[in-house]
Amino acid sequence: MNENISNKEKMHKEVPNFLIQNSKNGKKKSLVFIYGVLILLTMTTALIANATAISRTVVAIILGISAIKFILVAFQFMELKHANVFWKSCLLFVLGLLLLVLIFS
Repeated sequence: MNENISNKEKMHKEVPNFLIQNSKNGKKKSLVFIYGVLILLTMTTALIANATAISRTVVAIILGISAIKFILVAFQFMELKHANVFWKSCLLFVLGLLLLVLIFS
């Protein structure tokens, strides 16, 4: 019996963590939900761009939606939510600075 436990533990150590995490049902549902939100935001951006005349307000709205999509991808799919607080805040600071420059230039 001890031999079976040690083999299972050994096998568990050889499997990368991302494979174990992605096999969980909750994680998979979360990824599918975020993917659906990203598709919905992309369709919203396309509808806004095609339905209205391009103005500074429309550009700001589209850039805001793009920033939300960027944050969702970075934190969910690139696993930035598990990163150090420094990297999270650095990314959000640079994103905010970039948005301000693009909107007010």
